[in-house]
Amino acid sequence: MTYGMKRISPVRLKENKRLKAYLGVFCVTVFLLFYLSAHVVILSLEEKVRTVQKKQSEVTGEITTLEIEIAGLKKGSRIKKIAHECLGLEMPVGAPAKLF
Repeated sequence: MTYGMKRISPVRLKENKRLKAYLGVFCVTVFLLFYLSAHVVILSLEEKVRTVQKKQSEVTGEITTLEIEIAGLKKGSRIKKIAHECLGLEMPVGAPAKLF
């Protein structure tokens, strides 16, 4: 008597073991494929990050250059130079003759 347990033939046991082995190999293969695809995606994203970092450093350098240029354009002496050289204006000497 087996008391509620089924008897399984040895051939059937062998088929179950083989099925479990195939299933195990399949699961490991699927896991490794996902693992490999994740690495490929990470490598492609790493390349994109490096490209963006390079562009960011270029833009930062350009911003610094433009800030220096802005500081130079805000100088008052620049206006006097343009008025004298380009427009031919002269600075008055002494007090003005007429106020009104």
